[in-house]
Amino acid sequence: MKLTERLNVEHGVFLRQLQHLRALLRADEPRPVLQGVAGTIAAALAAHDRLEDEILYPLLARTLGAAYPPLAAARDEHRRIEEAVGEIQAGRFEDAELEAFIDLLGAHIENEIHLVFPLAEAWVEPDELASLGNWNVEHVVERAGHREPVG
Repeated sequence: MKLTERLNVEHGVFLRQLQHLRALLRADEPRPVLQGVAGTIAAALAAHDRLEDEILYPLLARTLGAAYPPLAAARDEHRRIEEAVGEIQAGRFEDAELEAFIDLLGAHIENEIHLVFPLAEAWVEPDELASLGNWNVEHVVERAGHREPVG
């Protein structure tokens, strides 16, 4: 499986989780429930973003330049998402901030699906994308927090 395919699968899961979080917010669930669900999303998102920030984006930046608008926008979105996650995990959020986080992360995922990943498919050799998406490749295993290959 290519790295872009793997990240897209994860994006599908995140979009479903965001729908669930929005439903809980609209159902006026208690703040600890909202914080817990958002925290669970954030924990999974951290590992996902590391693969993008440390593998995919540098690869594209070498080819297209770090200032290439879709790449620069995605880096800015990652920063804004991290800030929002920090506020939510610290319990410093109101319904409007949580709704804004859901909207921001959802829009970011859509931008990656429709802008960034097609760039990777166009500019990176399929074999390299496949190598980068393989869990047994040392750098991917290391990024995922494992010292030895899994599987």
